[in-house]
Amino acid sequence: MVVLVAEDLWQAASAAATLQALFEYQQTPNSVLKEPIVQSLHVNVTPVTVATAADRKHLYFNIIRGDNGDNNITLTVEGGGVNATVIQPNIAATNGIVHIIDRVLGVPYTTVREKLATDPMLNNTNFLGQQGGFNNELGDMSKRFTYFVPRDYAWKKAEIHFPSAHKKLFMKEYSYHVSQILERHLVVADRAYTMLDLKRIANGNGSIALPTVRDHLKLRIKESDKMCEPCQMGRNDPQVEHYNQVNNTT
Repeated sequence: MVVLVAEDLWQAASAAATLQALFEYQQTPNSVLKEPIVQSLHVNVTPVTVATAADRKHLYFNIIRGDNGDNNITLTVEGGGVNATVIQPNIAATNGIVHIIDRVLGVPYTTVREKLATDPMLNNTNFLGQQGGFNNELGDMSKRFTYFVPRDYAWKKAEIHFPSAHKKLFMKEYSYHVSQILERHLVVADRAYTMLDLKRIANGNGSIALPTVRDHLKLRIKESDKMCEPCQMGRNDPQVEHYNQVNNTT
């Protein structure tokens, strides 16, 4: 299967990027043809993860449902920190399937703040960050952020376990407390950390403590044949993504 970028979008791709690496990011192995992605998304809460031709690089497919039920759906694909929408799906070829998307995967084009505002999986964190003005700093191009962003599913889990606290967090009068929580997820440094960066600086047992805006974030890096992924110490839920590290826990 090939996720194909609309032709005019290649004009906006960074000249410094290696076209071969970008092309590999858009490709998935032939085995994917046997997996009905959209059907899997209908029955799974979490996005469907698919390996690409690039080593240890993955695509994350997700369905966004319309307000009027399941009939109006949008298929999105995340790769290399870029979220794209499938604008023309299921184009048959003699040796595969082509889906045309509206963004070049692997070429960042937004700030962290813009990423939060446009990613459909991060609506709750974006809303909370807007209430107290926390998101304003995230558009600063002079700083480098690594943000471990709880996605909507993480907030939904928190609501199940802590309904009263969850309700208060979404009230404007508690925006100061929310900002303190989000500060514990944000690393501001002279560089942004990818998964491989975290793996390189971790100690022998794969653990690392990153200084956040408030306190420290303790992580342990787990490596498999497919990818590297950090888990917050004491938690079992994986956190995946680059720069904006999207996670399943708050």
